[in-house]
Amino acid sequence: MFINISIVYIPLIFFGLIYLSFGYLLHNLFQGWILKILFILFQIWTILLLLNIIKITKSISLEKSSLIVLIIVYINLVLSFTLFI
Repeated sequence: MFINISIVYIPLIFFGLIYLSFGYLLHNLFQGWILKILFILFQIWTILLLLNIIKITKSISLEKSSLIVLIIVYINLVLSFTLFI
C-alpha cells in the first residue's frame, strides 16, 4: 500500500513539470486561470487515484475509503499550511 500511495502523487509531479516548463506562458494567459484549472484537475486525478487504491488494497467500501481520503487530504493541507507559514 505504501508503494501505491507514493505513485498517487505522480499527477501533481506532472503539474510541477508543466509549471516549470510553461509557467510563465500559462500565467500570462487569462491571468493564470489556466494554471488554476490545471492544478484543480490534477488534484482531482490524485484524489481519485488515492480513493481507488485505498478501496482496493483495504477491501473496504467506497464510502469508507472516501472518508479516509478526505481525512488524509485535510491533514496534508493543514500540515502544509502550518509548516510553510
